[in-house]
Amino acid sequence: MKRGTDKAGVQIASSNQTWELYGAALYALLLSMKHLYMTLAPLYLVCATWHHYSDMLSGSFCTIFRATRSYEAVGPDFETTVSLWKRSECYTVIAIDPLSRGIYDCTLTVKLAGRITRACKISLVHDYWAANVWAVYLFSSRIVSFLVRQSVTPNEIRKIIESYSLVPFPEPSPPIVAMCLLIGLAPALIYGWTAAGSNLTRMSNSSSQAGVNAATFFIHAVVFSSFSAFMLGYHVHEKAIMTAIIPMTLLSTRTVESARLFIRTCMFGLFGLLPLLYRTEELLVKSFLYLAWMLFAIYVLESLVFPKDKGTLLTYIDLVIITVLSCVFIFMEIIHPVVFMPSGKLEFLPLMKTSVVCSVGLLFCWFQSGAQMIRCYQVKTKRD
Repeated sequence: MKRGTDKAGVQIASSNQTWELYGAALYALLLSMKHLYMTLAPLYLVCATWHHYSDMLSGSFCTIFRATRSYEAVGPDFETTVSLWKRSECYTVIAIDPLSRGIYDCTLTVKLAGRITRACKISLVHDYWAANVWAVYLFSSRIVSFLVRQSVTPNEIRKIIESYSLVPFPEPSPPIVAMCLLIGLAPALIYGWTAAGSNLTRMSNSSSQAGVNAATFFIHAVVFSSFSAFMLGYHVHEKAIMTAIIPMTLLSTRTVESARLFIRTCMFGLFGLLPLLYRTEELLVKSFLYLAWMLFAIYVLESLVFPKDKGTLLTYIDLVIITVLSCVFIFMEIIHPVVFMPSGKLEFLPLMKTSVVCSVGLLFCWFQSGAQMIRCYQVKTKRD
């Protein structure tokens, strides 16, 4: 009986190590295709390290130790055990070692990024501000500068403001932005570490529900990390919001709150992409695509979350969001081209208005994503 238990344990551990190796290879392939996913490396490193070595330090390790201690006790399965150790070593080399060296050289990377941005004159944001925290920061700087110029301020106070360059607000350097990004990623890393330490990121052999819960928490962490990278990244493109929207689709059908978060994130995130199609002949195309996608998403999610037609996804908050975005769209596509564009006045206003409105909306979606991640972790730990 003991021999059968050891054999089953070795086979399960070998299967886990094989899937971990596949996961490391797929993430390396994804990272080589798009550098945006580098911001998920800390989360992957934390969860992969705990997942890998928790198997080695718990039941799987005990089974392997019993199997390798006596060849007679296990018999032909000794080769399986040796193969498992080789896969474990290969997994460590592929997944853990490169990421560890990357974190070890993070200071050099930040310095190199600073030199590149200074040499290429790369600014904090694009000419069209991406809808993130820095759009709100720059907009606040413009508002404060305008108020200071228009207000009656004593000369002494004006000299102090000018000497310290307080207005307009100073532009954060790449190292400062990198530190803000690490702080934004910290909640996902902390909860990911504790969750992995309590075996939430390991598929349970006795309960499939535990595995589903672990996967759900990990996807929440991926969504929040992608959101943090978009909201706090340096020189982020507005299309980068798709790195958060795409994995969010895996959560959108689980709860009403997740479905509403997905709809609101799509409302603001995809609306921020409309100015990229700026030609007049593209107006009908982008309007149709945006409305068709939003209506389709709302209809499908309502049918899945409310199968018996007992509720609706859209609340009064969503109706306010639709009204605000409609007003911005009408101003951007009708009022501004007709009233302001012929005289060349306020050319920046449509893009700034779109960026600020979408950044405020995505800021609340970002906070809600973090709250759902923490709530998912707390529920799962209570069940365990």
